[in-house]
Amino acid sequence: MTGDAQPEARKGFPQRFTWILAAAAALLSLGALLWQGIDFFVGVALGCLIVGLNYVWTRSVVARGLRDGHFKARIAISYLAKFALTVVVLFLAILRFGVDPLAILVGISSLLLAVFVLAATHGMA
Repeated sequence: MTGDAQPEARKGFPQRFTWILAAAAALLSLGALLWQGIDFFVGVALGCLIVGLNYVWTRSVVARGLRDGHFKARIAISYLAKFALTVVVLFLAILRFGVDPLAILVGISSLLLAVFVLAATHGMA
């Protein structure tokens, strides 16, 4: 299939998923702030930020890889770089700055929440 021959259900998917992911992150962050306070909110917001940046980075790399034809090498290098950067950020956040690991995990779960919402609303937009 070429780019213009996509089925109607796939058109606008990346933008729709981005908005759903942002909404999930906002809801989880606000819930964390109201439920546990600022310290828990910081961890949830960090987890949401990590998920969001990883999604945007992956989307960009895949799009460029498909365009350029250097897909395998670019994807492999990108995933290694993302993994290393994520590990360093999480390591510093937890051990150096004392961010609650459970809060980070709740923030990372924004991806799962967004996937569930997208699956439940598939075909409704």
